[in-house]
Amino acid sequence: MSEEKRKVNVKISDLIDAFEMGSAGNQNYLDLETGTVILNTRDNIELELDEILEEFDSVYEGSGTDDPAAYEKLVEYVKQCDIQDWVKAEILQAIEIENGFGTRYIAIPWVESYEGYQDMELFIDTVEDEHVRELLSIAIDGRGAFRRFKDVLYDHLDERERWFAFKQDRMRQRVLDWLDGKGIEAIE
Repeated sequence: MSEEKRKVNVKISDLIDAFEMGSAGNQNYLDLETGTVILNTRDNIELELDEILEEFDSVYEGSGTDDPAAYEKLVEYVKQCDIQDWVKAEILQAIEIENGFGTRYIAIPWVESYEGYQDMELFIDTVEDEHVRELLSIAIDGRGAFRRFKDVLYDHLDERERWFAFKQDRMRQRVLDWLDGKGIEAIE
């Protein structure tokens, strides 16, 4: 008997965007309660966050955020900080995600360049026009493969449209496979 999946109301298109836009500096998260995809640019606020946490620890003697009361104190402390509102919002979001990581929030992976390269190879295998197939094969050889691949497709509009549909299907399948692996069923 298979395990019942957790149903989450999430837009697959938002997850596809997160898979495509994610990187080591821009970790995306899925909120399992709301189905919202959150872009957390923690690297952009790392110094401010570290300073605030250090100040908080010195004021409240290292109470940490494991204790709900200490977590609430930290949130209030950040709200009182003299920093730009957008930075404050990013810090509060980072703290919330860290506090609920693994239970409410899960990290969304991103597509590595080798996966994008594999998509191009697989697409080339579907191209019926031998000349276009050869041009695309040559284009993906060596540095600058992605740019040259797109340049070739720019001159072959039918194949370009097929590429966009092919890539979208591949991304959708990656997202669905990831959700399945996490025991999640997307409800759109």
